[in-house]
Amino acid sequence: MKAGNGIILQKLALCERYANQLTSSLDSLPDPIWIKDEEQAYLYCNASFERLLGLSKPR
Repeated sequence: MKAGNGIILQKLALCERYANQLTSSLDSLPDPIWIKDEEQAYLYCNASFERLLGLSKPR
């Protein structure tokens, strides 16, 4: 079971890396971008969207 856990941890680390790369790319775009779920709750917005609304993400 330990070998399986190692593979899962590697895949989670890879997913986190890809998510960070995507976030960095979206934050660098000049256009406002946001992502909502099915219930219209905000899941993500980029820096341009924050500036548009005069808000900032908790860091």
